[in-house]
Amino acid sequence: GGGNTSLITVENGGLLRITANGMALRSGPPAPGAAANLNIIGAGSLADLTGGLAVAGNAAASMANVAISDGGALRTTGASLIGFATGNAVAPTVTITGAGSNWTSTGTLAMTNGSFSLLGSGTASFTSAVFGSAASAPPSLLTSGPDSVFTTSGDLTVGSGSGTGVLTLADGGRIAVSG
Repeated sequence: GGGNTSLITVENGGLLRITANGMALRSGPPAPGAAANLNIIGAGSLADLTGGLAVAGNAAASMANVAISDGGALRTTGASLIGFATGNAVAPTVTITGAGSNWTSTGTLAMTNGSFSLLGSGTASFTSAVFGSAASAPPSLLTSGPDSVFTTSGDLTVGSGSGTGVLTLADGGRIAVSG
């Protein structure tokens, strides 16, 4: 499909700061084939959001992706949502790759569909997380590689209500749940 792509890139020590209401990352009609992308690349590069991050949560046709790499960081303080409740035509992705690359949140994460991947020492932490809370295509959580860790200070739920989820640990990847 031939829509335009929206791209937000934070790199070379750049800072994106949103001080209220978080951020919604989404594409939408009338641009089929368009995607919204957030890329945070390199040590010292930071997206700092007061509130949560919503990724492709507004409509089934919405497409959005988050990529954090090479020491980039995302900080959120509120509830974050990945995916539309009944599923997305193209599943959203979150990929965190490389040492120092992280998503750190003092809020929760709910993922209805899509993939969340921690690769090559990427990390993520939330107060609690739910993967698969709706009857849509099951979301997946992958932690792969030494020092790749997904952490919650509370509960981690894989499959809730009518939803299912997929959890994969590979090549030394870990999950740490304190709840």
